[in-house]
Amino acid sequence: MNRLMTVLMMTLVALASLRPAAAQVKYNVTTLPLLTGAKAARPTAINNIGQVAGLTPSSTTSKTYKGWVWSPATATSAANIQALASLPGLPRSEALDINDEGYVVGNSSDGSTVVKATLWLPGQYASPVDLNAPSVKGAFLSNWVLKTAIAVSNLITGSTDTLNGGCYVVCVGDKIDPVTGVKTTNFSQGVVCTIKGGIMVSAAELTIPAGADATDPWPDPKDVNNKGQVSGIYSGGYYNSANVTNTKWCCIWDATSGSVLQAVAGLENEAINDAGTVTGQNFDSQGYILAYGAADAQMLPAGFNSAGDSYQSISFGINNKNEVVGQSPEGGTYPAYLWVPTSGGQFNFYRLNDCVPYLRGRHLRKATGINESSSIICEGTLSNVGRAFLLTK
Repeated sequence: MNRLMTVLMMTLVALASLRPAAAQVKYNVTTLPLLTGAKAARPTAINNIGQVAGLTPSSTTSKTYKGWVWSPATATSAANIQALASLPGLPRSEALDINDEGYVVGNSSDGSTVVKATLWLPGQYASPVDLNAPSVKGAFLSNWVLKTAIAVSNLITGSTDTLNGGCYVVCVGDKIDPVTGVKTTNFSQGVVCTIKGGIMVSAAELTIPAGADATDPWPDPKDVNNKGQVSGIYSGGYYNSANVTNTKWCCIWDATSGSVLQAVAGLENEAINDAGTVTGQNFDSQGYILAYGAADAQMLPAGFNSAGDSYQSISFGINNKNEVVGQSPEGGTYPAYLWVPTSGGQFNFYRLNDCVPYLRGRHLRKATGINESSSIICEGTLSNVGRAFLLTK
């Protein structure tokens, strides 16, 4: 028996030695509360104040389908979660991004065909702003139907970040022919608006990168940083089967003019930091970061992949320290991962389920955002129920 125990202990020690140093990174984990009547929650964004925005996934048992904002405790108030009211006549709302002032963007919908881009001002989450309302648009985007507000950032003045009561809002929507009343393209297009006091003061359409296919244009924005740069994907020629140049381009657009600042073929991107570094996937399903002005991307190492996994690493968020969050598949599962740059210019990877205290029934499935304090939001499950998790150091 003693010999068996000795062999067992040696085996456990050997297996432990195979775990990366990444497991030494430790996080505290908070399971964010559900809205009253909700049966699940999904986080979509985190700001540098520690506020988390999210949505309520569709469920046959949920009695609410509202977006929400969770705010951490302060010296004067307890942590709390607030529902985001939807536009009149539309029962559902979704929050997709939140900036450091607490501006929230997303949409209101009927859960089917009617979807309207929506803005919630700080402290006014019960009073949604319809970004299609003439009183909000003014003279801008008169022939557009804005469906979803994708991303929001702080408004800048010159080269200095300024929290001055405004924001950049990136939207997707349809441009409508004023004569025929039908949309002019097969795909929704991207626009970026400057908002002050809940009113649109400028707007620009995202343009086509030089050398890209201009048939069936599809500028598909994903994020906007605090320097006035919009990141996303451009695709063209989707419906042209004879077109062999149907290549996706990783783009950065100027938030004021909509002009292309950088375009690199063969990459998709999901997020951008304030240095203009983007992260996403290449066509070999491997995560990467691409510095602003660089022609070549740096690949993110795969996690504990099993043979046969089609994806290697999938990234969804990046902060100004170039810390990246996402997923890496493991034999059919997709646990949440963190990649941290090293002094040698490489990346260490961390399986986030190994970085938090063990709790039976909890699984961190997808890391979707990271802020400048390295706090991370994750989709996951707790006892097989979809929950939102906040990881803090």
